[in-house]
Amino acid sequence: LALYLAAGLLFQGQFLLRKNSWDAPGRKSLGLGLAVHLAGMILHLALSGQSPFTSMLVIISWLVVALVVASLLAERYVRVRHIGLLSTPLAFLGLLYPLLLPIRFEAADSLLVQYPFLGVHVVLTLLGHVGFALSFCAAVVYLIQHQALKKSRLNHYLPPLDTSAEAAFRFAGGGFSLFTLGLGM
Repeated sequence: LALYLAAGLLFQGQFLLRKNSWDAPGRKSLGLGLAVHLAGMILHLALSGQSPFTSMLVIISWLVVALVVASLLAERYVRVRHIGLLSTPLAFLGLLYPLLLPIRFEAADSLLVQYPFLGVHVVLTLLGHVGFALSFCAAVVYLIQHQALKKSRLNHYLPPLDTSAEAAFRFAGGGFSLFTLGLGM
């Protein structure tokens, strides 16, 4: 949680204060946070012997891991630069929420035994939420760049409008498809 917060603050500071040297420490903090988070989730899964859907914290943690991985892949392969600027604070807030308001699913293991497709339903709907979150990030990037262009100040830090629009469209379409499949389960 602290590493996601540090990465989010470094990315926000880089954007707002125009400190380009903060990108590398932000990426290192995000990568280290993802590695620690993923290792902790795998250890929890292996040592607890519980289903990955036993508590809201575990479910949201997997959602946050998927969001961070998807945003890093989007930056690399879709070429939507600096989407971590928005996805990293979402990851921090996503983990902070269940820590402040713990909710437990006491009978989750017995439900998954009775209804095995419930696990598939949860995974698909959570991946749909990841698509929607990435679409939100790309749409905000689009709006910021659009406002900058209206003021005749092209922001070279952010991707072009067509790239942001295409990314928002594809993430929303993918998120809707996965969410709809999950609801169908």
